[in-house]
Amino acid sequence: MTMVRLYLDTQLDTGKEISLQEHQVHYLRNVLRCRVGDQLHLFNAHSGEWLAKLEGLTKSQGSVVVLEQIRPVTAEPDVDLLFAPLKQEATHYMIEKATELGVARLLPVTTEFVQVHKINLEKLNRYGVDAAQQCERLSVPEVLPLRPLQGVLQAWNSNKLLIVCLERQDSVPLVQLLQGLDRSQQLAFLIGPEGGLSGKDIKTLTAYPFVRFCKMGPRILRAETAAAAALACYQSLRGDWQ
Repeated sequence: MTMVRLYLDTQLDTGKEISLQEHQVHYLRNVLRCRVGDQLHLFNAHSGEWLAKLEGLTKSQGSVVVLEQIRPVTAEPDVDLLFAPLKQEATHYMIEKATELGVARLLPVTTEFVQVHKINLEKLNRYGVDAAQQCERLSVPEVLPLRPLQGVLQAWNSNKLLIVCLERQDSVPLVQLLQGLDRSQQLAFLIGPEGGLSGKDIKTLTAYPFVRFCKMGPRILRAETAAAAALACYQSLRGDWQ
């Protein structure tokens, strides 16, 4: 049986008893059918992964006791994903796959052709937590509030290269672009909305020296597919797949 993993954003130490939040109680009791005395893994990016025991579990309350560390803190990729929000199912897929592929931060942005203008930040963060618990990473990606693309660009750290994935554009292939960069270069990716980036968006992006454009093959990819494909290329060439 696969060991249950639970993300707890608190310091983990041997012998520490931690009260669970309501949604965690529901998850353990009603979804996974856990019982008092069951063992599980607790984790976060600051403490690593720890073996723990389920100390108490009722309809509304629960607690765990931390036993011992089983995995220390390890370095993880520092790559960001900027994306225009999609419909709920597609956004869920994108965040899930971005989490599995090691993204550190997710930055939703509005562009000219974006179709979704509001997000439920709490729900998007829960998608990241759920995916992190399943894929055995230690950290959970940070999901930032929705902002206009122009505002994000104006506040951008110019030391981090922003790679914009485009369709039907005469630009360098993504693999070639990644291979030509110094390995110490910090990176982020931008994926446009379902209708793609507009000419206005592209003109805005072109004005910034930290922006690079790339193409991703001869086929038109859905936005969520493009995000997963770009991140897979990154991990295979520069990330922790090697």
